[in-house]
Amino acid sequence: MEIILKAVSKKIGYTQVLDNINCLFLDGKIYGIVGYNGSGKTMLLRTLAGLVIPTSGTIDFDGKRLHRDISIPPSLGLIIEKPEFLSYMTGLENLKQLAAINKKVSDDTIKEYMRLFELDPESKQTMRRYSLGMKQKIGIIQALMENPDTLILDEPFNALDEKSVLLLRKLLCQRRDEGKLIIVTSHHKDDIEAICDEVIIMQDGTLKKPNELEATPVNESELPGSESISQNDTLSDYRPMVFVNDAFYGDSGKTISELPANVNSIGTITNTVSQSAPLPEENFYSNNCPTGSEIYCDDEIPERIYIKLSSLDNEEYSIYERID
Repeated sequence: MEIILKAVSKKIGYTQVLDNINCLFLDGKIYGIVGYNGSGKTMLLRTLAGLVIPTSGTIDFDGKRLHRDISIPPSLGLIIEKPEFLSYMTGLENLKQLAAINKKVSDDTIKEYMRLFELDPESKQTMRRYSLGMKQKIGIIQALMENPDTLILDEPFNALDEKSVLLLRKLLCQRRDEGKLIIVTSHHKDDIEAICDEVIIMQDGTLKKPNELEATPVNESELPGSESISQNDTLSDYRPMVFVNDAFYGDSGKTISELPANVNSIGTITNTVSQSAPLPEENFYSNNCPTGSEIYCDDEIPERIYIKLSSLDNEEYSIYERID
């Protein structure tokens, strides 16, 4: 497999999300794409997967032009952001539904993958009750199970335990050695360094090799999550939110039990302080959020933060959104 991008750009409204990207991806390699929040990593993967049509430029898969000769890339395994499944079905039932589309993989193979990731294929537990890590494993399995020629994986290591991280690294390296083309993003430097043959950095919607980056000092305003949290923000700048039927509404600080995929931890609450104290880390306080609660920023919604209620037995997160 060979993927060629020529002058690929994507503009949404007045925002240039991807800017004149030229790149060649070859089989038998693992490519790691890294960059700050909002740099365009996920949009690039969506575009490669055919989910987004570029404003200009071309993408060719082995000489076949995407959106002209083919509507989606051939033989593709894909994870984009947080995997979603039918919540009233079990993990096995969801995977069998997906396998029925192409009819390339047997039930036995699906069960083998589930056991490999320490999921019980015979369990009657529906995915409504799956943890974030369990759902991520199902997402990984659906991407791998048909042995596709190309893998495009957005944050595949998200929410995985250490054993599963090591297993996934091993499986990806095996696929590379079999001649597959693999593109991954990750916020974790260790994952990228452990498996990637080539690292490409997204910067302001463009791709750069490490030696092409400008040697400019990094400041706090450029760090992941900084676009969502200001050093001068206070609790009074935020209002509690509640998740109801796929929409957020102002309310009295109700919670969700699972974080979205594209979030980053920016610290923990270590002191109980006044509501006029600045964010982030030890200076954020809420009556619902005890000392030790972890704070997360949202890559996709910069004005939103999540605070884990660490005193509860089950994971719960309070949602806050900046008041305009």
